[in-house]
Amino acid sequence: MARRHRNDTATYRELPNYRDRVKSFNMTVNKLVEYTRVQAEIDTTPRRSVDDIKEARIMTLRRAITRIGQLT
Repeated sequence: MARRHRNDTATYRELPNYRDRVKSFNMTVNKLVEYTRVQAEIDTTPRRSVDDIKEARIMTLRRAITRIGQLT
């Protein structure tokens, strides 16, 4: 099931304009930051430090940024 927007009335593609799509994108980025904070809070172990978690998330985002940069 596709993630919905605008009070569950539209998919991302159905958002009516650039402004709404940018707002949705930015909200998703903010959620990624929050997910990383939660991971650092509850998934830290003696074998997995906060720095390990942060670096893993940064590497994931760098790979995504590279893919975005390659879009034509």
